[in-house]
Amino acid sequence: MASFNLGRIKGEKGEAGSSGERGAQGERGVQGAQGVSGYTPVFSIKEIITVEDNENARVEIDSSNIKNPLLTFFIPKGEKGKDALGDMISSIYDSNEKKCDVFQYADSLFDNAMKKNGGEFTGKVKAYSVDEEELCVRNIAVAPSFPEDARIGDVFISTKKESSITLGEQETGTKLIVMENGVETPYIIVDKNYTGNGMVALLRNEILPEEVCFDRAGKTEYALSTADLFLESIYVSFLGKNLLNKIVKIDVKSTGKRRVFLPTSVELGEFEYFALNSKRAMVTGGTYSAYWTRGLYSSNNAIINSQGELESVKATEKNGYRPMFVLSGDTLVENAEFNSDHAVKLCEEKNGIYIFDGEKWKECILIDN
Repeated sequence: MASFNLGRIKGEKGEAGSSGERGAQGERGVQGAQGVSGYTPVFSIKEIITVEDNENARVEIDSSNIKNPLLTFFIPKGEKGKDALGDMISSIYDSNEKKCDVFQYADSLFDNAMKKNGGEFTGKVKAYSVDEEELCVRNIAVAPSFPEDARIGDVFISTKKESSITLGEQETGTKLIVMENGVETPYIIVDKNYTGNGMVALLRNEILPEEVCFDRAGKTEYALSTADLFLESIYVSFLGKNLLNKIVKIDVKSTGKRRVFLPTSVELGEFEYFALNSKRAMVTGGTYSAYWTRGLYSSNNAIINSQGELESVKATEKNGYRPMFVLSGDTLVENAEFNSDHAVKLCEEKNGIYIFDGEKWKECILIDN
């Protein structure tokens, strides 16, 4: 009997059924216990204890405060040194068992080896002194002048030369020899009571060799003029320290206090020296020439010309400078000569220390008073 396979026949989708009722909610479970809160402990060192060298190093923790535990370190001391070259151990510095401080022991050895009071070093070199009984020191000479019979290695200490001669006692016109840029240069005593109080005014014997203007800009006042700046700021550096320490800084009219300055034409007419002597002067190693005086308020500045006469010229013209300074009348001086003429010079006020090298005395130290 014949059959036919017609396949699976699917019908249309039916309508959705209605939702069922929601079931009842179950009961809530019991809450569990709270866990321990998290934190990071902060460690602190309570103590570090040194223990014997045969104990082990260890650390103890005090955790009574769990947030801040305390640590105690136990550190063993090092082993005793055994004759190491760098250690101050008895087997090295007290090998003879003196049982005393090593430094005191060394000092006592030195004291025994060197007698401090009168000990002889060579026994052959002669000692020098001003007073051999009171000041005699081995191989050292203390005197105003060099010993004549010195031997190699001897030391000489020169004493300050004393003098009873003062500058104020010298005659007007006497030359005072000063060191100017390392060269002996004469100044003339032109007045012995300048500004009163026995102050001695000294004027350079010759004019400085350079011809310069009073002021480059034509300024007529002396204060801070070219001449003033040169003498007070530059020229003073040419003079020796021994002289600079004695120069009296005076109040120059309308200018202020100065050490070195130019004289006024009025002063030149009043100085004792120029009552009998000409005001003209020579340039160093040359002929008579003109030099500036200290102008104050005039429209033209004055010079002393080559004939020794007063003459008015402009501040920008070129002439020489003839510096001036003041010393106290009680300044100590000693006799000297300059070009065969009588002169004086300042007393040296320094002590020199010299050593004899077998041929001559060589200066090794200077001590300024």
